[in-house]
Amino acid sequence: MRLLPYRNGTPTWTDASRLACQSCHDLYVSYDSRPGFNNISAPRKVMATFTAQGHGNYGTPSKYVCTDCHDQNSKHISGKRGDSNRLGAAYEAAQNNLCSSCHSNAGVVTPVGRRISVSHVTTLGGAGNSLCSTCHDVHGTGNYASVVSSIKYNLLSSAVVFSKPSSARGFINTTTRRGLCQVCHTVTNHFRRGVIEPANGFNGAGTDHSGFVATQNCLTCHAHINATFSFKPSGGICNSCHGYPPVPNMGTMGHQNNYSTARLQNYSGGGGVHALPGHLPVTIKMTNGWNADCKKCHYDSTQHTMNTSLWSAGNSTATRKTNISPLVDPQYKFNTTKTLDNSRYVKATSANSGACWNVSCHFQPTPRWGADK
Repeated sequence: MRLLPYRNGTPTWTDASRLACQSCHDLYVSYDSRPGFNNISAPRKVMATFTAQGHGNYGTPSKYVCTDCHDQNSKHISGKRGDSNRLGAAYEAAQNNLCSSCHSNAGVVTPVGRRISVSHVTTLGGAGNSLCSTCHDVHGTGNYASVVSSIKYNLLSSAVVFSKPSSARGFINTTTRRGLCQVCHTVTNHFRRGVIEPANGFNGAGTDHSGFVATQNCLTCHAHINATFSFKPSGGICNSCHGYPPVPNMGTMGHQNNYSTARLQNYSGGGGVHALPGHLPVTIKMTNGWNADCKKCHYDSTQHTMNTSLWSAGNSTATRKTNISPLVDPQYKFNTTKTLDNSRYVKATSANSGACWNVSCHFQPTPRWGADK
C-alpha cells in the first residue's frame, strides 16, 4: 500500500497492495504521529542483519522471511509497543511453542546443538519455562547463535558478548563475572552474577569450577537440549559419558583405591592410557573433578566438547573420539627449545592412534595409544 504525504491530518491510501515489513522496520523506521500515539516508532529490525546473521540466513529449500513467523493479518499498530508480536493466535501467548515447532524437529533443525525440547529454568528447582527470546533474537545480532546483545531478567540487565563455541566464546567472563551464563544467576551453585567462583561451588560440595577460564565451553556438561530443562548438568559430570577414568578392563579396577569410579572404556586406544602406571593415581575418583592430574595431558579443558550424538550405536571409534584432543601441559616439555607438536596426537594413520612427542615424562619414543585412531 502507498501513503500520500500528509501533515497532521488523515492519511490517504492510494494503493491496496501490502507494504514490505522493511518499509517501516528497517534502517529508517516509521513513526505514528496521530493523536494519542505519541510518535511511537516501529521497532527497528535491520534486514541486512536478519538475512546474514538471523533466521533469514536459514531455511530449506528457501530462506526464512518475516511472514514465516509473523501473521501479516493479525492486529498491528495500536499505539503501544510490545503489546503484540503478530505471531498469530496459536503462538502469541506461547512464543516458545513457535520456536519448538522447528527446533524440536530433527527433520527441520538437524544440528543437535541447535535443537531444544524444554527451555531453561527461571527459579531454583523450577520448571523449564524461560522465554527463548530472553537469550536469543531471531532477527540476528552481532553475537553468535543470535544471542542478544543485552540480557534483561527481572531487575537485572547486562551487555553480553558471545562468539562461536570453537573460539573465544563468552559463557563466563572472569573479569566482569557477567558472561552469558552468569548474568541471571544469583542462587546457583556455580558462576553467580558478579561474584568470584569459589572452590567446589557456593555450597562447598560441588565439582570445582574455580579454575575455569573465559574460553570455557559450558555446553560440555550443560547441553542446550535436555528433556528436563535446557542446560541441566549432565548426570555424573566427568563420568557421564565415560568412566573416571575410562579403563581397558574391569577385572581388578573399579574398586576402592583402584580407580573406584572407573568404567570400561567404550572406545579403544586412548582409554587404556589412563590406567598405565604413573599416569594417574589409583586413588582418584569422580568427585575430584577436573584437577591437576587431568590437566597434565588435557591441559585445556575447552578442547573437549561433549557431543552425545557421537556416541550413537554404530559409530566408529574414530567418530567417537573426534571431539577429544589431548594437550600436554607445556611445563612437561623435554626440550624447551622445541614445541610439543600437539598435532601428532591426532595425525595418525587409520591403523594407529596418536602419541606424545617431546614430553619429559618419557625418555624414549612414546608408544602409540592403541591399534586404531
